[in-house]
Amino acid sequence: MKARKIVERYLKLVAAGGPREAVEALLHPEMTQIEYANAMTPKTRARDREAVLRGLTLGAQMMARQDYGPPIFTVDGDRVVAEFDWSGITAIDLGPLAAGTRLEARICAVIEVRDGRVHTQRSYDCYAPPTPPR
Repeated sequence: MKARKIVERYLKLVAAGGPREAVEALLHPEMTQIEYANAMTPKTRARDREAVLRGLTLGAQMMARQDYGPPIFTVDGDRVVAEFDWSGITAIDLGPLAAGTRLEARICAVIEVRDGRVHTQRSYDCYAPPTPPR
């Protein structure tokens, strides 16, 4: 399968919240995800494959709803750049954010495929100011 198709499938599964087994099948055993510092994550953090999979479960618990806009892809061999809009409504209080807060971000993810699986993901998330619940 070509890198773009692998990344498209991966992003669709993440947007749907799984199933975990399907996401797991697309992740390289040495997968690393790096999220660079942004308004929601003040320090750059790296996560391994297991942490990414745990994040699927946590995301479902923390967010009442998530919406992903259609991505724009740029492909260079096994490297795929995906740009897309994301929005979500918090299900629970998250630090200073009350449950029901709307979050919006413009995301650029650089995803590298190795051996037919997602090997590296570097995410550059640009958040708009949160919208508190009414």
